[in-house]
Parts: sequence; C-alpha cells; structure tokens
Amino acid sequence: MGQGRNPLPLSENLIPNTMKRKSIISLFSCLLGFGITTTSCEDMLTPDMDRYNGGFSGKDTVAFYYGILSNLQEVAEQNFLLGEIRGELVDTTMYSSDSIASIANFERLPNGENTLLNRAAYYKVINQCNYYLAACNTGASKNNVYYMRKECAQVELIRAWTYMQLVQNYGEVPFITQPVDNADTGWETNSPEGTVNASNLLDKLYSHMQTALAYEKEGRPQYGDLQTGGGVTIPNDLLLFPGKVVMADLYLLRGRDRNDYIQAAKYYNEYLNEVGKRVSYSDAGAATEVTSGTQTNYFVQVGSWLNSQFKDAAQTQEGVNNCEAITVVPSASNIQFGKVLGQMPQFYGFDVTTSASTDGSSVNDAGTVTGSVSGSISTVANYKNRQLGPSQSYLNLCAAQNYTYPVFSGSNEVVDVKYYKGVGDTRLAASAPLVTTKEGRLRFIDKFCPAGSVYSTGEAHSFSFRYMKSIYRLSQVMLRYAEAVNRAGYPRYAFAILRNGLASSNMPEYQGDGSNYTGVLDSVCYDNVNKKFRTIYYLDSISGNHQALNYISAYEVQKAHSEGLNATMLYCNGWNNRGLHELGCGESSHLDSLYSYRLTVSKRILEEAQRTNSVDAHVLKVVADLENEGKERLYEVYNGVEPTEEEMAQYTEEEAIFPDAPITDPLEINAVEKLIADEMALETAFEGTRFFDLMRIASHMNNDPASPSGTEWLAWLVSRRSLNLMPYESLTVTGPLYPTLLSPANWYLRNPEY
Repeated sequence: MGQGRNPLPLSENLIPNTMKRKSIISLFSCLLGFGITTTSCEDMLTPDMDRYNGGFSGKDTVAFYYGILSNLQEVAEQNFLLGEIRGELVDTTMYSSDSIASIANFERLPNGENTLLNRAAYYKVINQCNYYLAACNTGASKNNVYYMRKECAQVELIRAWTYMQLVQNYGEVPFITQPVDNADTGWETNSPEGTVNASNLLDKLYSHMQTALAYEKEGRPQYGDLQTGGGVTIPNDLLLFPGKVVMADLYLLRGRDRNDYIQAAKYYNEYLNEVGKRVSYSDAGAATEVTSGTQTNYFVQVGSWLNSQFKDAAQTQEGVNNCEAITVVPSASNIQFGKVLGQMPQFYGFDVTTSASTDGSSVNDAGTVTGSVSGSISTVANYKNRQLGPSQSYLNLCAAQNYTYPVFSGSNEVVDVKYYKGVGDTRLAASAPLVTTKEGRLRFIDKFCPAGSVYSTGEAHSFSFRYMKSIYRLSQVMLRYAEAVNRAGYPRYAFAILRNGLASSNMPEYQGDGSNYTGVLDSVCYDNVNKKFRTIYYLDSISGNHQALNYISAYEVQKAHSEGLNATMLYCNGWNNRGLHELGCGESSHLDSLYSYRLTVSKRILEEAQRTNSVDAHVLKVVADLENEGKERLYEVYNGVEPTEEEMAQYTEEEAIFPDAPITDPLEINAVEKLIADEMALETAFEGTRFFDLMRIASHMNNDPASPSGTEWLAWLVSRRSLNLMPYESLTVTGPLYPTLLSPANWYLRNPEY
C-alpha cells in the first residue's frame, strides 16, 4: 500500500499529465500526442499538427474523439476564467496576480504576454475536429446502421461551440474548416475561408449544424460512464453537447432581428420538451423566520439548491434527470488519472491537494498500471490564495432582492405573504459563503468547491472538490430561453419563466374547454344587423393557482402558438419546476405584489429611463398604465343570435380580436431584458459566462433602434463593480473603467500578432 499527496502549484498553468492509467479519463492525457502542452505564442498552425494524421482511419475514431475532449478540458477552464473576470460579479483582491488584474482591467496585452491567454488552445480543438470531419466515414454502416454519424454530430457541435467561445473572446477570428498540418499556410492572417464574428458565425456554420442536427436524430454515442479515480462517476450523457441548444445559442449570439430570437426560442423550447429533465427544488434556497421574545432572526438554508447545482450525478437511473448539469467537462482525481481542473478553485481561493492510493500496484514498461489505484482531491479555503472574490456589485444585487414567504390556510390556500427584511437572495449563502480567516470573515466563491454545509450564521464548512464543470446546465438554458422569448416580443411570457416557472399549474394552455384546466377559449360573436361575425379569444378563468394569468393575455398565448411557439412554449409537458427567481427569493404567490409584472417591470422601466436621462411623457404613461393594470384579465363575451346555416351564407367574417390584448411597448422588452440579466447574475454567477451574457445582451440592444445604447449600459454596469452602490443608486456615478468600456473594441482580447 502506498500513498502520495500532491498540492497543485499556485500558478496559472497546471501540471500536464505525464502518466497513463487504464480508465477512460486516462485517454484524455495520452492519446495521439494530444496531451502535449501548447505554449501561448503558438496557434492552430504549429509543427506538431502533423501528428494528428497518424493512424487515423476515419472509421475507428473513438480514441481520436477522446483526444478532442482532452484538449476541450484546457479550453473550458481557460474560458471559464475569461468569461467571469471581465464581468461585474467578481473583483480582484490584494493577492491577485498581474495576469488576473490585467484581464480584469481590460488591458489588451498581445496574446502571449499574459499566461492566461492562449488562443492556440481553441484552435487546437478546432483543428482536431477538422481532421476528424475530413476523414470520418459517415457512410460506414453495419446492419443498416450508419454508426459513425452519432459521433460525427458531436464533433460538429464541439467545433461550433469552440468557435462561439473564440468569437466571444476575440471578436473576429480566422475561420478554418480544413485540417492544418504545417505552419506555412499563412492562414493566421489570411484564411481562404475568411473570418467569423458574432454577425456571420451562424451563416458560416449553418450547413454543418444542419448535418449535426440530422445525425443527432439517429441517436447519441454511448461510450460508457467515466470514472474520475476519486469514486465519482460521470454519466456518458453529460459528456455530450445538445445540438438544439448549440443551434439556439448561435441564433441568440447573432440576434440580428426578431426572426433570430424566434428561431432561438424554438430550438430552446424543443430541447426543453424533448430532454424530459426535471429538477425538483423542494425548498430551493429557503429562509426560516425564528422569533424569540421581541427579536426576530432569519436562518438561511441552501441545501436543496446546493444539491441540485453541484452534485455529481450518480451512476443511477435518476442521476442525470435530477442533476442540473447538461454538458460537463470532467476532472480526474489527480494527474496520474488525467487532467485535474483545479485552476478555477485556486483563483477563487482554495488550496487544491490531490492524493493517490495504490494497493499492490506496479507500472510495466508499456506504462500500464496493474493493481488497485484510487485518488482523491481535498480543498481548503486559503485567503492568500484568493485572487478573485464576489464584487460589491454582486453583493448589493443580492441584498436588493425581496425574500417572500407565503402564509397558508388550513386548506393549503395562500392567504397572506410575508417579506423577510434583510434576507435578500439566499443563493448568496451557497455561491459565496462566509469563511473565518486570519483576515476576518471573507466570502469565498465555492461554485467549483461547494460547501458541505452552510450554518445559520452564513459560514460554510467542509468544502469538496467538484469533479465536473458545467458547460451547460438546466437553469442556464431556461434563462437564455427567457432572453430569446422576450426579444421575440413576449416580455410577459419571459417574466413568467422568472416568476412562475414552467409548471402546468401556473401557465395557461393554448386551448381548453374550461372544465379541467385554464386555457384560451374562443367564442363567435354575431352582428345580426350588419350580417357579420368574428371570433373572440379569451382566457376562461383565473381560478386556482394559475398565477401567470394575472398578466399573460389570450393574445400572447394565441400569437405564440401561431408562430410555432405552442402551448408547451412555457408549459413543458410533465415539468413541475419552480420559477427561477423563486430559487433564491422564496415561493411566488398571487398575493406577492412586489415581484409582479406590473410593479417590477414598471419600476425597471422608470429606473432605466432615469439612468439614460430619458424620462418623458411616454415613459410616465407606460409606467402608470402598468402600475394601474388590473390584477384580473377577464372579459365577458356577448354574442348575437347564431344564424341558421342558410343565413350564414350572407354573413362576412371579420378579423378575430382579443379583448385583453396588451400593447407591448419596447420599454417593457428592454426592462424585462434587464431583469433577466439580473437573474442570470443571481443564478449563474461565477460559472464563467457572465461577461459573454452582458456582451450578447448589449449587442441586442445596439441592434434595436427602440433600445438605449447597449454599449453604454455594459460600460456603466461593469465599471461600477467595486462601488458600494445598490442597483440604480447614484445613476451618474461610474467607475474608472467606464471610458475604456465605451469602446466595444476593448471588450475583446487581442488576436496574436505575426
């Protein structure tokens, strides 16, 4: 029996894999020479690229495919950093390295002068994909099954996702779909296929994505589950990219017009309905009121939310379905088993120590280990290792939220609602809990090292290493779905995703007879004098718990259905999940007036108008109309006498009407978009997507003449990250980065210079 412990170095480049093990993850470190380190000054055209050709038949490609996943590990961890450091949710500390500070301050150093910048890593993945796709025999069949197509679809999706990350980081980059095996092509600056950016990436990838989606319909590859070496199993399904989500992301990234948002919403909608995932948050992030004498305290419990967010799906039938993760990159338990994804935990302030245990093991000349081998990772909070912490902007956003608690009667009906003063969003206690250190109580971001428990004092204990890092997770997809739905012209539907969720008990159906569920009904109104008739659509009832009927109209439901966003657009058959805002702010009820469409959206419209100094009569009217909007949206339909069949031949049909049709003002769409951005911050903070989300939303605003400047909004928001200001407090105050961020060119990293 032997044991060894290896604390990962406090550096920005982790130890490369050097040993081989008989596990699937071990393939990630040794196959086809893919484990070699690429320096930051290299790019996709390096002399090592000719090694990709060796022994690749185009038929037996599993090893090659795992080589692609190996280098995807490098890309993903780097991408997490770049997507978070530049946002407003994290801030540097006195222990931040020059590399971290440089990126956080938007210093556009040339690629290669910052150890965290490595465009070559992205192109290494892309070039591997190009080799695969050029040689893969999608016509190979066995028993009339084209067995290579499932794997081919995944490679197409990985390449598309990687190009999206390049575009989000560098703005415009060379587009290459042909394999490169030498450094003399000159394609770094003059690719024969041109360049790609957010505006044309979908066009360039469209035919490839259609192929991937068609192949994906034939099934998904099954390679078995991954063993990390640390006793954690990662199911095969979590290693795969969902084609419809990637396609939706491409449409949303482009955001050229309303059709792009409709298409994005359709793809997200289809995925959410087909995947059948269901996450049950029994109490989400819950707060409990405890009164002793005249003293009232609130204790936060985040166990349910923590478990759903961070647990590694077990190798069980229920494992994937009860896990938030959709697509992950895996981490090995130590470098002897493969790549250890310890960089993000380190920057967030954790000492990451790996250990290996062997029982009668030996390594033969071929590098194969015999005997029993296991490993584990321990994590300890260390304030001297804390280069990034939650920003003041994030803390104040959490504090600005109202935590609600519905009061139930004996018959389980909501009869009142309480607002827990000072609790804010409870997800703070799970995402950045307090830890007592020699420097005092500090908040440590533990999204990659979740706490085993968070006490009522807000302090966390027993941090554990997470062996998978999510590229996609369920709530993230829902938030992007809401983003697309809102920009498609349905802000009330989008708000329902935040407030009420996709539960059938909260949402109206497209059709119904009024007997079993609330839905959109139609009635024919006859004008017997003028010989005319028309159909009138209406919502039949607001009974029960159908909360969204307080603000969603029959017009919206019907129009969405006519555009292919049918009843399941927000209903999602079989789901019973919570509204995303409920996950940290308590259960919604019809008596909660503070987080209601009419008050929340009208308040944000006014705040945004004040921020942009554009308060005028129109803004004030829209705000007043929303504030005064009735809670019930019911209309009685009066019919004339139904004519006989013979008489109907003389009647003419008029256009159908919706008595409750609201006039959606662009101000509402802009306001709901900001609320979605807030919810993205509260739900997916510190997970590596924040700055990408902000850039995308800012671009949507810039593409819409009815929206204020997205550039100015992003500059205003990010520059205030260190200021102790509540959201929309002291609107004219900006931070030192504001002038820099007013130039969108500064949002992007510099491409390598040749």
